[in-house]
Amino acid sequence: MSNVQIKSNNTLYYLIPSVVMGALSIGSISIYTHIIPIEDYGALAICIAYSLFVTSIANFGLGIGYERDFFEGKNEIKKKTGLFYSIILFVFINLCFFGVLTYFFGEIITSFLIGEAKYSSLLLVSFLSTSITTIKNFFLTYLKNSEEGKSFMWFNIDESVIGLMLSLIMVLYFKIGILGIILGQFIAGLIVLLLVGRKFILKLPFYLALPDLKKSLRTSLFLIPKILFGTVASEADKIILGKINNSGGVGYYNRYDA
Repeated sequence: MSNVQIKSNNTLYYLIPSVVMGALSIGSISIYTHIIPIEDYGALAICIAYSLFVTSIANFGLGIGYERDFFEGKNEIKKKTGLFYSIILFVFINLCFFGVLTYFFGEIITSFLIGEAKYSSLLLVSFLSTSITTIKNFFLTYLKNSEEGKSFMWFNIDESVIGLMLSLIMVLYFKIGILGIILGQFIAGLIVLLLVGRKFILKLPFYLALPDLKKSLRTSLFLIPKILFGTVASEADKIILGKINNSGGVGYYNRYDA
């Protein structure tokens, strides 16, 4: 197979998960909207906005920086592997720090952002789910840049299908409401992260390259303002609407805007 055909196939593999995720999302909304109050949808949107902002800080711009550094060390497997694991460990430690803060101050945060402390559990699970996605994306970036499109596609599709099934079970069978949606996504993300992590450990033995991490951090730090402003620009409207109206207004906006 020629390089052109391989790249064409890989491009298709990268697009298919988006189509599948979009179709599953549209199909599930019609089910959830008949069961879950619109105020809870708004609370979830605000919790996710908070999680995206905090994980962007914990990321230190390394999500974009790593993709750049990947190609610089493309022909040096040990160097590339060391940087990969070093970045994941660094981001994981940062996420743990913010996770502890979210756990202990969850009620204060939700009281301020949503107006009700009862959503602290939703906030924590939203943060954990977003954190799992943050870590998992480094693995998927490696697969994409290594032109392993088929693995990239199946890991994404598996997560979408497993997440939908688990969320439906949580909402319809266990009847835990809005928490069931994000809890199903969190468990699905964790399963896929463990699977892709196992694949990498077997393929790329664990190795740290802290000097390369420091070098990557020096350049990635300049990306933080851009990333944070981008996150604020895309998510701040939900928080502002929640403050001037209520979570129900955010729920209507978020549901139909999606």
